Amino acid sequence: MTRRFARLSSLLAAIVAAVLLVAAVPSAAQAAAVARVPASATATIPGPATSVAATKDDAARTATVTWKPPTSDGGSPITGYRLVRLSTGGPSIGSTTVGPGIRSRTFTNLAPGSVFIVAVIPLNAVGSGPARTASVTMATGTLTAATPTIMGDVRVASTLTAEPGAWGPQPLTYAYQWFRGSSAITGADSRTYVPKPEDLGKTLKVQVTGSKAGYASTSRTSAATAPVAASVYSVPGAPRNLQAVLDDSGRVARLYWSAPASDGGSPVTEYRITRPADGIEPAVTYVIPAGVTWWRDITLSYGKTYDLSIVAVNAVGVGPAATVQVTTPLGLLHGETPVIVGEPAVGSTLTATPGAWWPAPVTLSYQWNRNGVPIAGATGSSYTVVADDAGRAISVTATGEKPGYPTKSVTSEPLTVPMGEGTVVAVAAGSDHSLAVTADGRVFAWGSNRVGQLGDGTTVERRSPVVVPGITGAVAVAAGQSYSLALTEDGRIYGWGANLKGQLGDGTTTGRLSPVLVAGITDAVAVTAGLEHSLALSADGRIYAWGDNVEGALGDGTDTNRPTPVVVPGITDAISVSTNYSHTVAVTEDGRLYNWGYFPDGGLGDGNPGRYSPAQVSGLPSIVSATAGGSHTLAIAADGRVYSWGGNMDGQLGLGNRTDRSTPALIPGITGGVSSAAAFHSLVVTADGRAYGFGRNSRGQLGDGTTLGKGSPVQVLGATNFVAVAVSGEHSLGVTADGRAYAWGVNEVGQLGDGTTVDRRSPVVVPGLD
Repeated sequence: MTRRFARLSSLLAAIVAAVLLVAAVPSAAQAAAVARVPASATATIPGPATSVAATKDDAARTATVTWKPPTSDGGSPITGYRLVRLSTGGPSIGSTTVGPGIRSRTFTNLAPGSVFIVAVIPLNAVGSGPARTASVTMATGTLTAATPTIMGDVRVASTLTAEPGAWGPQPLTYAYQWFRGSSAITGADSRTYVPKPEDLGKTLKVQVTGSKAGYASTSRTSAATAPVAASVYSVPGAPRNLQAVLDDSGRVARLYWSAPASDGGSPVTEYRITRPADGIEPAVTYVIPAGVTWWRDITLSYGKTYDLSIVAVNAVGVGPAATVQVTTPLGLLHGETPVIVGEPAVGSTLTATPGAWWPAPVTLSYQWNRNGVPIAGATGSSYTVVADDAGRAISVTATGEKPGYPTKSVTSEPLTVPMGEGTVVAVAAGSDHSLAVTADGRVFAWGSNRVGQLGDGTTVERRSPVVVPGITGAVAVAAGQSYSLALTEDGRIYGWGANLKGQLGDGTTTGRLSPVLVAGITDAVAVTAGLEHSLALSADGRIYAWGDNVEGALGDGTDTNRPTPVVVPGITDAISVSTNYSHTVAVTEDGRLYNWGYFPDGGLGDGNPGRYSPAQVSGLPSIVSATAGGSHTLAIAADGRVYSWGGNMDGQLGLGNRTDRSTPALIPGITGGVSSAAAFHSLVVTADGRAYGFGRNSRGQLGDGTTLGKGSPVQVLGATNFVAVAVSGEHSLGVTADGRAYAWGVNEVGQLGDGTTVDRRSPVVVPGLD
């Protein structure tokens, strides 16, 4: 009661404020009255009405308000009264004006359970007097209800339906609860119910509850049914074609089966797989939904024989079992994680210490890896570091073998070989400008600067790199059309340059000549830029997007531009994200690839020209990274193979033709892919440090020494130790393992950073990045 009074008091206070606001503007009738009765120079507004009260008639759904004149008319005769009302559940705020001789007013058609409030305001020629209010609460209504009935055959596995009967006033909402005897049946809360075997011989009832705003909820319970009879159906048959396959570990069985030949006349609702106790682990039963007839992983112990069984279940009961026998290998090898001993520097020798392996004796072999990719021929217990290892992570995998045991492989923690004299760790290519990050966290920029995309506070074109002031601790950069982004080690993102569509994410559409902070992101681990929109990946696997949202480029289900970041729904475990002109691709921890945005020539990978929210691309193996191009997509699989799809007018898919692809296709001739970049040409870096290009080459952007377009991969000339690449429409950038940046392609505004405006058909070193 106290909380209700407090809410009513708050509501009254709000109404009085509204009343005073409305009263400040006289009606046409009031203005006319004022004109007829001039006010004296000393007259004031009248006092409040007296004896304001309201009475209700719940049966008639009316309320009558009464009042008496104010004790003072302010020296000017009362010209009328304004009545202002609000009734929750009824009309909105409204007002009416009555003559000076009226002392009451009846309001009709009030909703049951509503609060009726009225304010009375005296009027004279000077203006509106203070408001006085009165209120009543209408009684809660009573629903009319009928006793429900149960329709249907009262048997196991037959469907019963509750008929609520005639209730009023309509419309109202019904809720259902079925009972077995006097006990409510858990989960049986829909209009229909299918009796189960445990209902056999029991009576059933159903309770119907009606609800309607302003009315007290009412419940009615049906009469009990006759005792539930046995079903005319039978249990299903045994599942057919049962098979069990052990995985490579020898401990996990995968079962495959077909549906029973007969479901007994009642649909199969689930399957139950039983793995018996084995003296090590207790028995386990797995429940699988109906309709699934593929494998289910079952963990087993080594050196055991199991009879694995499966049964089908329907509404009648459990059918007979099908059984398959499985025998696991003798045992499991145990091995410690190997440790690398030695200095990770070019020319030094590293040695693998494998630790203890058991049960002895165990035969060990080794494989050394560069950035997780096996190094050809490096299969001894020691390895000498070479120049190509600079800036890369070296690890060793120890593999143990023993007859009767599954082979076991364990990989060491990686050691990173220093990059040497170079300091560049990342690059980005905008439409006509370039960016680089050095190992000490500085950002350099060069090329066109007409809207401040170089971030140096000017609009002066730069043919050589200049430091972007105000940014420290940078780890990554991204460049779009005339704007730039930088990610710092503390997870924040800065932007500068063009901002017409909000692509800088600072809540405005104002261009910036110097860096500003992107709002609301403090844990980013990656950033990417499109034409006029941006995306970032957070440490917890979420994706943020902001800027231009034409054709759903931001993936938030709308086409509304966003000047500050919003979370892309539906993806919570992303490991990479890439965007370009108007579409985006993201890869999740489990190797799935999602995309969204617009590309009419197949860039979304399923023949669909566009979508506003993320959707998975089918037909791919496990993916580790992907790149969005100008009209196509590249994806690198866990095994290093590279796939492409989308627009192919310039051969940018690398498939040896210029035919668009609406579904992924394997690019021939490239193995060991580790990174990629794409616009209207494509670049792929492989584990051995080589870069390959294909597609448009009008300004030498493929780096093969020519300006001829290529429909199949050709090697980029010069450096053979690339670790990453970046591209725009007509120029390309690369970073090598020794920390140097290279550039090639168009150079009209100095975007290659070599101090000239001369195009380059093969890579040249970008000087001044130290």
